[in-house]
Amino acid sequence: MKKVLVYLVLITLWGSCKKETNTKAEESLIFEMSAGTTAISTKANYDFEVVMRSAVPAQGVRIDVSAVEEIGGSVVSPQSPSIIVTGTNTNASVLNLPRQRWVVATVKLTSVKTLTNTTTQSFRVIFK
Repeated sequence: MKKVLVYLVLITLWGSCKKETNTKAEESLIFEMSAGTTAISTKANYDFEVVMRSAVPAQGVRIDVSAVEEIGGSVVSPQSPSIIVTGTNTNASVLNLPRQRWVVATVKLTSVKTLTNTTTQSFRVIFK
């Protein structure tokens, strides 16, 4: 009986000495844009800044910009390809704006490591 008790104690101690794996979840992505909610552009491209307000994951964040005409829903293309950043401030652009038409630009951020860690924001822009 004493041997069984000793084995149980040893097994319990051995199990408690295992290394713990670091499975800390990424912080949810939060960002701001310099574009505000509505912008007026004097050219066919509108430049704005994306500012991270949350921690940037170690592998980086993918930034995608898409645009559609507000009336009619036509896709405004081409837009810049996705960019991967590891910094807190990044310049981005909406390209090929049609003249005198409101466009809804959507900026989507996705963690490179955790694809479910994603967030989007939109703003309206017109090329006058």
